Amino acid sequence: MLAAFRKDSSGFSPLDPRRLIYCGSRNLEPSLLERLSEAGVSMVEGGANRSGLFAEALDVLLPTSSEKVLVHLDMDCIDPAEGVANEYAEPGGLNKEDLLACINKILARFEPLGLTVASYDPSQAGGDRIGEIAIEAITRAVAHRD
Repeated sequence: MLAAFRKDSSGFSPLDPRRLIYCGSRNLEPSLLERLSEAGVSMVEGGANRSGLFAEALDVLLPTSSEKVLVHLDMDCIDPAEGVANEYAEPGGLNKEDLLACINKILARFEPLGLTVASYDPSQAGGDRIGEIAIEAITRAVAHRD
């Protein structure tokens, strides 16, 4: 199906996976980690594999050239201690300060083409807090466009 989509999407080309950075991922299946690594996707892992501040690790992986970026924010990257984004939330994620520091690093270097927010179920425990964090991230991205 993906191959058919590529053929029918004239003017568009697949995104090079080497341009992708996962930040805050944790508890991914070994086979998925292997496929991401083989494809050249960069990772700033959370959980037991976390090695310092997320924003500092992200800064090392960000390209140095001035490019436009699309930020996709899965709210379950947030540590459940802040609130539970959805049923898949796992310990070892970003706290509010981590997330906003990562957003700031990205916005300081790149022009955002867009920000998508996903993986948020407001009915979960602390869902209001997760929503507030998402709104703050969105507000920063929008303010940066002015």
